[in-house]
Amino acid sequence: MCKEYKSKKELGMVKKTIVFPALTIIWVISYFLFSVPAGAENISMYFQEANITASLEEAPIKNIFEKFQKETGIWFRAPESLLDERVSVQFENLSIQEGLKRILRTMNHSFLFDQDNNLIGVFIFGKANRIRKATYSDELNEQIVKAAMEGGTAAVNALLAKGADVNAKGNYSGWTPLILAAIKGNTELVNFLLAHDADVNAKSSPRSRTALMEAVRNRKVEAVKVLLGANPDVDAVDWEGYTALMFATISGQVDVVHVLLAYGADENVKNKTGSSALMMASGYPDVVKILKKGGARE
Repeated sequence: MCKEYKSKKELGMVKKTIVFPALTIIWVISYFLFSVPAGAENISMYFQEANITASLEEAPIKNIFEKFQKETGIWFRAPESLLDERVSVQFENLSIQEGLKRILRTMNHSFLFDQDNNLIGVFIFGKANRIRKATYSDELNEQIVKAAMEGGTAAVNALLAKGADVNAKGNYSGWTPLILAAIKGNTELVNFLLAHDADVNAKSSPRSRTALMEAVRNRKVEAVKVLLGANPDVDAVDWEGYTALMFATISGQVDVVHVLLAYGADENVKNKTGSSALMMASGYPDVVKILKKGGARE
């Protein structure tokens, strides 16, 4: 049975009781449907063959790096303090390298290329307008790592003459000049650095890999031969217990396996998971044959 209201005042109060909650519900729904969260960013990057078109608005640099790596395979190394930096830039149909230069225009950076001159990695050292609090020797050491990364023997020589450390490690890459030269297969620079007392057994941070390991991993056969001539520890292990021989076997590098065994590599070393080079050679019957001939056990 419906209730009767005896006065206009009482009826008005009922209307207010119904209308106000209804307006509140409509406002809440509208807020969640149409409002844009504060700090929202816009990341639009389109990759077509070797070119890129981008529209970035307050985009976190770490998100840009993630998308770049997913789309192109290019990796990035940067100090954590820079990963939350935001970038705003727009451009159309630039090469990948030129596009990256635009994106990183406010940062000190360097590109790493493979032997076919393909861009494979980017190091970011800091903001371009940041005043670094570092000693002169620190600056020289960063410069020699960068010079080695770019493959410049003359530049490396000039920095050594100024007092740079031939075994300096990059603050963000963790690689020495010799390791970088090995990665690129730059035998001229490898020879030069070894002649200037570079430590052939120096390890990178944090993966603890030697120049020999990196030369093998990157299939730089000539660099492997040059490094072996410097009497390295052929059985040195990285952070997971892998040796140079293991890296050669898992990638089926028959010639490199031959050379490493000739220089005394131990085919029965096991990594931290208990796997040996022979166990890793599955799928490469020629490698298996060589290892067993050398004395590898199951």
